[in-house]
Amino acid sequence: VAQAYIDGIARLLTNCGDASKLASVASFFLSRVDAVVDEQLSAMSEPEAASLLGKVDIANRKVVYKRFKELFHDGPFLELQAEGATRQRLLWASTGTKNPNYPDLIYVDTLIGPHTVNTMPPQTLQAFADHGTPARTVDQGMEQASADLQALAAAGVSRDQVTEELEADGVKKFIDSFEQL
Repeated sequence: VAQAYIDGIARLLTNCGDASKLASVASFFLSRVDAVVDEQLSAMSEPEAASLLGKVDIANRKVVYKRFKELFHDGPFLELQAEGATRQRLLWASTGTKNPNYPDLIYVDTLIGPHTVNTMPPQTLQAFADHGTPARTVDQGMEQASADLQALAAAGVSRDQVTEELEADGVKKFIDSFEQL
């Protein structure tokens, strides 16, 4: 998604377009990955699997943020930015905690950082106003995030398979909602 945005801006500029009028977000639905992965991990008897419960989605997003910084803070994008292009932002969606065993702000307090947007449900926003920690956290714990994702792969859970299934399910839900309208 990020590369498509960058390629589109480059093409627009090649055709004398105005990149300063563009804005974009790449949306990531949180908590859903953990819901699926946690189910798979819970079915395993290894203690390593249990240690990953509730950690995979955050680890995934931290790795995404690292890649985002590589794409939009270095290299070729800087040339596009000099021509008026704006960075794509990361949008964290579905950040309400679905598992009652997890802290109510698990998907908020751990992913705060520049060039991100968080679309919190009202109860999560109220919880953050009450006891959230407004501090940059999205790029903290990157080594642990990578280690957690490696451990997930070692446990036999495929992130690619999980995200493909969730993407297909999410698209279907959007189509169903559109058709109901």
